[in-house]
Amino acid sequence: MKNALICTTLAALLLALPIAGQESTAKPPAYFFMLESTVAQDDAGDWADAVALTAKAHAKHPKGNFWAAYSELTGGPDETVHFFFPLNRLGDLDEWQSNRKIINQSIGRDLGRIAISDLELASDSSERILSYSAKLSRPWPDLQAPKYAWVAQVHVADGKMTEYAALAKRVAKAFEESDSEGYWVVYGNAIGGDSSELVYFYGFDRFAEIDDWDARLEALAKSMADGEAERLVAAMEAVSETTTSLWQLEPDLSQFEGE
Repeated sequence: MKNALICTTLAALLLALPIAGQESTAKPPAYFFMLESTVAQDDAGDWADAVALTAKAHAKHPKGNFWAAYSELTGGPDETVHFFFPLNRLGDLDEWQSNRKIINQSIGRDLGRIAISDLELASDSSERILSYSAKLSRPWPDLQAPKYAWVAQVHVADGKMTEYAALAKRVAKAFEESDSEGYWVVYGNAIGGDSSELVYFYGFDRFAEIDDWDARLEALAKSMADGEAERLVAAMEAVSETTTSLWQLEPDLSQFEGE
């Protein structure tokens, strides 16, 4: 969109977890609530200030929510921001209080009125809930919200999800059996969104870590017969299309549990 700041408020992923550097035995959240919004570029600064103020309001409130925000470092001239709201069960949504109520009770109605008004600068919003797939995932050790995430959005051909999932399970199993370097978590659309889409998140804190990751074919070849790895990858690519992007954690727009 010309001269626009695209802000994707994903309720989807790693951001339920502690900030990198904190000790953690956490498992990936079962669900994420996701909201997608678009903000005109001229309004982006005021909108970002309102998000940061909202985070402070939720931090003060006993019923405040937790989330983490990531901005896209790739993908074109427009800026994209992703917000992740963790859910251990869908029933957690029943306990949420309205954002307006939390803001007004935490920072007062006068300041709250300004923040709420600036938050409404976002337009074209949509919502969905993502569901964690343990069988397709290989979470990294000491799971934490990383400073960066390499994100692969996989669109599976109609009627091919069962076939793709079976192949993807073999990939995760092969990495595990060969003890290869490479970890990820996978989420799909549970409510709303495209049911044929899966999102892979590869987290890391330093770009140098990527140098140690095993290429998929390399890792598969360690535990498969000659030619089998190539056939597996080809079969996955035949029923899916993948787009990738690089995201960076934005602490000022986040509200982490325990802060």
